[in-house]
Amino acid sequence: MVRFLLVFVALVALSGPSLAQNNVGGKQFCSKYAENVSRIAKNAIAQNSSCFDPDKGMHGDYQSHYNWCMRTPRASVKGAAKNIRRLARQCRAQASGNRPGGDRFCQQYASSAADVSKQAIARNPACLMPDKGVHSYYKGHYDWCMKTPRATVEGAAKNIRRLARACSR
Repeated sequence: MVRFLLVFVALVALSGPSLAQNNVGGKQFCSKYAENVSRIAKNAIAQNSSCFDPDKGMHGDYQSHYNWCMRTPRASVKGAAKNIRRLARQCRAQASGNRPGGDRFCQQYASSAADVSKQAIARNPACLMPDKGVHSYYKGHYDWCMKTPRATVEGAAKNIRRLARACSR
């Protein structure tokens, strides 16, 4: 009886890793996953380069997606695929201008905000207030705009002009 119990415990212990491995995707599943999400991410990044975010899976590296899938439970992989599709939709909407903002609007905003800030800072160096958006860094204004709803950006533009006028007097 003891011998049978030892054999049973050994079999269960040895089958543990294989049972856990059955929960991960497998070659075919992971290949499809990696092919789909890397294509989805590449397309979104091509339309809007600010979509590139490897920490969130927004990259086109097939092998990286595949390797991650091979060591991750299927439920997590399915959730990641859903999240990558959601992020890609958001990025495509930003790039196409369907979201408030859009590329041309953000270029104009960034140029204006940087110019207004630069003029105010030239008159009074104490006007430099990066935490309030009063700075002359075009890319910072542009990147922020591309991630922010248009109404919020419009409000920030008014606030930057107000702060710059008040500070440079």
